[in-house]
Amino acid sequence: MNEIPVELEFQPVNLCFEEFHKLDKQCFRDEPMSSESFNRCVKSGFWTVFCERQLIGYSHINLTPDIAWIARIAVVTNYRNRGIGNMLMEAMLKYCRKVNRTTVILYVQQDNSAAVHLYEKHGFQISEESFQYIIPIFDFIEERESDVGIRFDALPISEISKALRPEFPLQWSNLSESHNPPKMYVLVFRVADNQQVGYCRLVPTFPGCFPFELSSPKRYLSIALISLKPFLSKQYEILKLTFANPKIAHACDSLGFKLNYRLYKMTATIQTGS
Repeated sequence: MNEIPVELEFQPVNLCFEEFHKLDKQCFRDEPMSSESFNRCVKSGFWTVFCERQLIGYSHINLTPDIAWIARIAVVTNYRNRGIGNMLMEAMLKYCRKVNRTTVILYVQQDNSAAVHLYEKHGFQISEESFQYIIPIFDFIEERESDVGIRFDALPISEISKALRPEFPLQWSNLSESHNPPKMYVLVFRVADNQQVGYCRLVPTFPGCFPFELSSPKRYLSIALISLKPFLSKQYEILKLTFANPKIAHACDSLGFKLNYRLYKMTATIQTGS
């Protein structure tokens, strides 16, 4: 590591979106954070790194009641391999100890070997593989002949009594609280006799779904995607569908959808002290 004068700041009060967006767009070209998301995130688990008054890196972590989720870590190209990523990781893990989160997760593209190595260095191990597919939601998703006659509903979770809501896994234990129309929807998929066959969290401005869970995807995937159309704006041509179920990946392949990338879910268990 080459020593450089840097300043690490938690919840920076003077960082403007324009300055942040310039860095964010360089590091996450296809998925930059919106100004609304930035304004929300910067007030929570958010760190910046400055060098000579220039923003060179940032990280953000989400907390749920049970786990911590490293959502983003970014360093501009010219300052990589100089210890900035390690500095941000150490700050986030120290924060997790402080707030008593022993399980920390993150997602990383499988072909990003440098990032995978960084996370492994800090105790993370691969715990799951996921997929992201690109769905041309308005151009090609039409009702198939086999879908005719199937009653399939995508219902906002606010319309379903708490007793009848799905049992979300630990990672998504607070998913119901994410429902915030029209910025974000948590939807439950149902067929005849109120049988639940899946759920998703849909962000219309991304636009994308994560998580996306569906039983019998070979039978229900196309009709489930059709049911999402009313919640989306036609200004976007695609929907990014992210999930871990390989059966959904097979269904996407059979419908001719494009695989955008594969992801590793990585998990670390940390000690919070006595």
